[in-house]
Amino acid sequence: MKIGFAQINPTVGDLSGNLRKLCALTSASLLAGAELVLTPELAIPGYPPQDLVFKSRFVPENLKVLEQLHARVGKVPLLVGFVDRKQRTRQTVS
Repeated sequence: MKIGFAQINPTVGDLSGNLRKLCALTSASLLAGAELVLTPELAIPGYPPQDLVFKSRFVPENLKVLEQLHARVGKVPLLVGFVDRKQRTRQTVS
């Protein structure tokens, strides 16, 4: 198995810029015959995202970038870091 490394230096908060970098290096890896592509920790939002995760639009925009990346990569496995959200559920106290 050939593994490609999309070793980028993501910019914190630059979702579209990080997407461009990831697409370019992923494409290069695929052209070189990679069957799996690995990226750095939190490659989409940049590391560390810190207070950006508390902004109401940041996590949804980050998830949109993940969808765009998935659409461009296709079926080749890509291990990429992103920020997700967990919906809170209300608990009742008895």
